[in-house]
Amino acid sequence: MGNSKTDLRSITKKFFSDEYYQAENLATNHPSMEGVYESASSGTVIRSSDSMPVRSDVEFAYQEALRPHFGKAGVNRQGVGPHPDFAYLKASGDFRHHYAVTLFVDIKGSTRLNLLMDIQRTAFVKNRILQAAVEVVRSLDGHPHRFMGDALMAFFGGLNTSKENAIADAINAAALIRFTMKEHIFPELDYQLGTTTDMAVRVGIDFGDDDGVLWTNFGFGEASEITAQGLNVDLASKLQGLASANHAMMGQNLFSFIDFPESYQSVKTKSGEPDYFVTPNISDKDGNKLNYKMRHLQSLEYQRLLPIPTEWKEQIDGLTQIKNCSEITYWCEFEEGGEWKKYHSVSKFLNKHLSLQFHVSAPTYFVNNHHGLKVIFTKQNHGKEARDQNQAGESSSTDYINMQRGGRNGLPNYQNVVNKEGTEYRGLHTMNVKVYSEKHPTLLLFQDWIGVYIV
Repeated sequence: MGNSKTDLRSITKKFFSDEYYQAENLATNHPSMEGVYESASSGTVIRSSDSMPVRSDVEFAYQEALRPHFGKAGVNRQGVGPHPDFAYLKASGDFRHHYAVTLFVDIKGSTRLNLLMDIQRTAFVKNRILQAAVEVVRSLDGHPHRFMGDALMAFFGGLNTSKENAIADAINAAALIRFTMKEHIFPELDYQLGTTTDMAVRVGIDFGDDDGVLWTNFGFGEASEITAQGLNVDLASKLQGLASANHAMMGQNLFSFIDFPESYQSVKTKSGEPDYFVTPNISDKDGNKLNYKMRHLQSLEYQRLLPIPTEWKEQIDGLTQIKNCSEITYWCEFEEGGEWKKYHSVSKFLNKHLSLQFHVSAPTYFVNNHHGLKVIFTKQNHGKEARDQNQAGESSSTDYINMQRGGRNGLPNYQNVVNKEGTEYRGLHTMNVKVYSEKHPTLLLFQDWIGVYIV
């Protein structure tokens, strides 16, 4: 997939198109027919099924557009059902203690769709919305577990994934679900229906550690499933219900475990009063209140850090401090085992004591046209470990990409400037870059952010 915003728009338009509805409606209405149907306009093969089928050229479209930006190869084909790492428990009848990051996503306002379309079209659209949620979850290596009405429950992490990376994937999924739904899917549905549907998405995510989560089989025989049991698994659902429209609500265990910055979370207010704890505030047998903290993910601020193209972020409704320039490239690398590797913003946790390089690059002709470029790097350290070392807060440095004059070998194609840092303190830390024209010193040409998670 390319890097223009129109890619996700075109994917969404195709995802909800009449051609796909008619093709799937045909297959759904004739489940007993075997073989394939051919789309007259595209020649795409549509296989009949006893459930609503998915066209092969749309099932992984969102994944193919999103996963590369997070440094994830291929596509995630995990189906709805038991987590593959714990499926063996069904046969063994055993149980296993292992952490879980649980995500609930619910579509608010979907009931009204029944008043705007006939029942078959409504089923198609609702299914498409849930399919998109599944695709975003799978884009971040999540495991879709079950559908619950208009909601999806999913798990992140597993036997070969660190707790920190599972949490990063879940937070990124929550932010990306909001981005995909609010910026693409809901506007496309409003356009198709010629009205404002007032739909919204709500997400709840929480983390349960090894001693607080039990994976086992629930039910009898074939009427059973492997799932996770624990307080934080249950709380994820409650957090989703307490989230405001188009927000994700995080549980205390999750944001505390990774020392998530306060500047990327907020307290929900209810009737003008702060709502600090999950309600109802349940108690143990001795009457001790749980007092479990919850915080909204500051979705707009966090979306600045997503590794999606800057031109996508620039178009997000309400998002500021982002400016795209097709001639300027900004990226980060980390050194591991003597090799420099690209780090995709907020995509995973890095070990401590690694070297980092933040690069800004531009074509020489572009640099010369602006009589050189002024590059301001602004680092923001967060978290307890940084505070303990008096390294928390903001610091800036300025560098320049100078004009180049031709010699016998001509001009180099690109000019580059590098800001060197390291991974020292646990948590999420950010690097903002601003690029100004030297010809017009107040002209901001480019601005973007990279967030680095550190174990």
